[in-house]
Amino acid sequence: MSVHELWVERLFARLQVRYGNRWTRMWEGINPEAIKADWEETLGALYMRHPEALAYGLEYLPENPPTSGQFKAICLRAPDNTPRLEAPRSNLNREFMADIRRQLEEGARERNKMTPAAYCAMRLRAKIDRGEKLNAAQRAMLASCETMLTPAEAR
Repeated sequence: MSVHELWVERLFARLQVRYGNRWTRMWEGINPEAIKADWEETLGALYMRHPEALAYGLEYLPENPPTSGQFKAICLRAPDNTPRLEAPRSNLNREFMADIRRQLEEGARERNKMTPAAYCAMRLRAKIDRGEKLNAAQRAMLASCETMLTPAEAR
């Protein structure tokens, strides 16, 4: 008997005790293996993912014996008690974050004073100043941007 078959057997035994003859009469004339297969198919994924939900379902059984779908609906109301990780806390202090925010805002103000071509040319020249090599597309972009600059914007 597999693990899956075992939990269905245990579940059926509990339901038989709770409902007695009402449980057995409900399934009269139906192959017991087909009934168990239906319950396993309906509840299998839930059992694997959240087995406590089945215990919840047994605790909150209705007055009349449920079908597999009705029992699943009860189980799905179970609270999720999965432990949650605490949100990470930042080691950065407020002054440092305020300084970064100020620098970003200053950069945005500076960028808004420039034409797009001037801003692009400035960024590409900064790469060259840092010793980075521009690829062919970047060199072509720099040359194109420089043709659009006003004398005040040109280096």
